[in-house]
Amino acid sequence: EIARTIGGSWKDFMENSKDIDLITSNLQEIVDGFAVVRDTLAELPEIIRKNNEAMEALRAPQEPEEFTPEMATFAAGSRLKYLVDTPEKVWGALDEREYAGAAMRYVAARDCVAACVETSEPPHLTRDEAFKKFPALRQQPQALDSLRAQIARAARKALESPKQNRATIASALAASIVVEGMSAERALVLYLQTRRAWIRATLRRCGGDDRVDRVAGALARVLAEPARAIAAARACFLGGDVQAQRSGGGESPVVGGESPTPSDSPPLVYARLDEGWDETDVANVLFAGVVDPRREAEAWRRVVDSAKPARLSRARVAALCEEWLAGVASDALVATAEKGFMGGIRTVDDLVRVESVARAKAEAARMNEADNAACVDLLGRAADAWETLAEEPTSHRARALLAATLGHGGLRTAVDAALEAAAPPAPRSSALSPPAESAAMWGGDGDESESASESASKSPRSALDFEAPGGASRDALVPANVAAARALAGKFASSLRRARGDALAIGTPQFANGRLKPRVGLDAPARESPRARLATLEAFVRGECHAGAMATAEFLWKRLEAYEKDAAAGDDVAAERCLLVAQTAQFARLAPEELGALMGPARDWNADAVALAKQRRRAARSSAK
Repeated sequence: EIARTIGGSWKDFMENSKDIDLITSNLQEIVDGFAVVRDTLAELPEIIRKNNEAMEALRAPQEPEEFTPEMATFAAGSRLKYLVDTPEKVWGALDEREYAGAAMRYVAARDCVAACVETSEPPHLTRDEAFKKFPALRQQPQALDSLRAQIARAARKALESPKQNRATIASALAASIVVEGMSAERALVLYLQTRRAWIRATLRRCGGDDRVDRVAGALARVLAEPARAIAAARACFLGGDVQAQRSGGGESPVVGGESPTPSDSPPLVYARLDEGWDETDVANVLFAGVVDPRREAEAWRRVVDSAKPARLSRARVAALCEEWLAGVASDALVATAEKGFMGGIRTVDDLVRVESVARAKAEAARMNEADNAACVDLLGRAADAWETLAEEPTSHRARALLAATLGHGGLRTAVDAALEAAAPPAPRSSALSPPAESAAMWGGDGDESESASESASKSPRSALDFEAPGGASRDALVPANVAAARALAGKFASSLRRARGDALAIGTPQFANGRLKPRVGLDAPARESPRARLATLEAFVRGECHAGAMATAEFLWKRLEAYEKDAAAGDDVAAERCLLVAQTAQFARLAPEELGALMGPARDWNADAVALAKQRRRAARSSAK
């Protein structure tokens, strides 16, 4: 039994004894620890009471000690150390995005320089005595001036990012007010101008880009900016910041469709300018390490109080925001019309895709309705970003694309190429013999017919229309210049048809499930098309159609005049070119369906051009009867 309990040998007995002693000592330490915790908890009220008494004694007014020469020297040295440490403190605050804290430290250091260098008097060292004992004090005013510029630049830089939270924006604006001496209105204008510059830069970076996703992404980021900027301006200068309230753990103040009021939370900028420090906090915290900082604390308080700007009224903030919205809308239109934004979008289909993707991304990026509620509270209406910023640029680009289509530039290039490629007619055996294609029409021996068929494709001289013998296809023996003229006239009609489709696609968008689709019918209510875009395009399209047709006719007439004299002088190539121009104009005139469809009302643009022309002719005959 003893062997089973303590082991089989004396060595096992010794090892087991050591383990038992270790367990016993550990358990005793745990028990002692619990006893210390119990005693500390019992003494905690007394400890708190003594600490409070010590703090009250520290805050109580102290009788100023009598300054000895040694203490005066020590006081001047403490101020020099405070000034030498200031750049590091300021840079650390800027790194932490505590721009208001950096500005406050700068003001405190400036007051310290004023008290120590510029106005020192007994019992402190005089300026000459301070300079003699501490030569480094001479360079402190210049060093502080450089710090002021750094704080101002950093604060303005912070306002450029669209991702800054409201607290950082308020801190940067408060720093600008302190170090640059701005008024509240000037600070608000600075913030809005910075956001406007960011929008211009965003649009400029996509100038000439032909990638739909990139252009749409830039447009979506711009669309998200008005509501965000206006809500931030309201929170900083009027109060009622939704983000600040939510960060405090409360529920969203947007309940039942009602937006928060400015009384819910103080304006963030003014809150950063007044951190609630009393005189003791200023002396012991802001001027920590400075001996007898009463003069500096008084000067700092005067500077901060004088820096607090008069509060802006709600009406003034709303007016500045409305003015900013108008300016941003103008910038977006100028970027499109003059700076090349959307210049890489060269088809209406791509433009429709840009609008679809931009609207979808802007909708997905809107995380909540707080910003919109703030806009409604401040402006009395929601900030419709698309109507304000993107509708006019999109319509402008659409008009430019439609004008290019209806200008028939491709047709003119094709006409010039066809005229350049015109060849002289095939030679005849005599002046009285018919051309090769006529011989093929009237028949002949097999060899002659075969040679005539081969030459028919080369000879451009023919009637405008004829039927091939034996019911063959019209195009089997069509002369080359007739085929070219038909192709050119077809290009003219194709441009008109494409313009109709483009006008319908961009003029009647439907935004559903993140996609824009051209409307199949035109009988839907006008509210489905924002601002009735098709109605604004209708007169423009008809005007461009008329101008393009007239310009094309003028172009063909000038080309005819250019070769008319040479043709009359017997130049066969010039004669073929004159025939080509005349046949092109004739074919275009004999196929007026597309031109008539586009020049008609927009409600008919979705119809088939030939069927529409027949319907109009029947209606005209009926009315004549």
